[in-house]
Amino acid sequence: MKELYRRFFYVPKHAKVTENTLQVRIALAVVSIVFCLAMMSMSAYAFFTASVSSSTNVIQAATFSTESDAPDQASYDAASGFYVIDNRPSLLTFTGDVTDEETGEVTQKTSYAVEQRDELFDFVLTNMGTATSGYCRIVILTDVDDFTTPQIAYTETFGTVTTVTLEVPTGNVAMIKFMPEWGTCSYPAFFSMGPLLPEYGTPVIPEMPEMPEVSEDPEVSEDPEVSEDPEMPAETEDADGAEDTEEAGDSEGAE
Repeated sequence: MKELYRRFFYVPKHAKVTENTLQVRIALAVVSIVFCLAMMSMSAYAFFTASVSSSTNVIQAATFSTESDAPDQASYDAASGFYVIDNRPSLLTFTGDVTDEETGEVTQKTSYAVEQRDELFDFVLTNMGTATSGYCRIVILTDVDDFTTPQIAYTETFGTVTTVTLEVPTGNVAMIKFMPEWGTCSYPAFFSMGPLLPEYGTPVIPEMPEMPEVSEDPEVSEDPEVSEDPEMPAETEDADGAEDTEEAGDSEGAE
C-alpha cells in the first residue's frame, strides 16, 4: 500500500511532479466527478418517479347483537319484539265408559282436570355482533297492571352465550323483550341469583264444573221391627150398652 502511494501520489519536497503522478491524480479526479454526477442523476430520477400508495383502512365500531333461542311455549311478536308466554291452563275433559260391577250396566262418565303447566322458561342468548362482550336489558310486562308498567332487569355480562331463566306462575301471562347493550353491565344481574320473580296478577285458573247429583236408593231395614203385643181395637159404646141391657133382662127373669 505504501509502495503504491509513493509511486503514484508522493512528491518529495522541492521536487517536480512526475508525469505518472499527474496522470493518476487527473484520473482520480475524473472518476470522482463521474461518480458524483451518477449519484445526482439517480437522486433526481428517484425524486421525480417516486410514488406513495396506501390502502383504505375501514374503522368500524364494535356492535353487540343477540339471537334468542326461546322455549316452545313462547310466541314471538315481530312487530313489538316481545316474547309472549301465556301460562293460563285449560280445562281438560275426559269421557269414558263405566261398568257397574253389580248390574253390569255400562254408562258414560265425564271427569275434569286442570292442565299442568311449566313455570320455569329458559332463554338462550347468543352474541352475534363484533364486540367481545356485552349484556342485555330485559323489559318485562305482566298482567298485574294490564301490561302497562314495565319491569326492568339485566343479565350478567357475557361473551358468547348465556342462559336466562324466567318464572311465570301458572295462570299468568308475561311479555319479555331482550335489548342488547355493548360493554360491561354496571347494574346487578338478577339472573346470577336465580330466576326472576316479578309481580303477577291474580292467576286465571278454570273452575271445575259441578257434577250432577245422583239419587241413592232408600235404605231398607233387613230386620223390620214388629211389635210383640199389638193393641186390640177398643169396643164401641153401643156394644157396651147392649151387654148392659142383656144383663138387666136376665136379672129380672130370675126374680
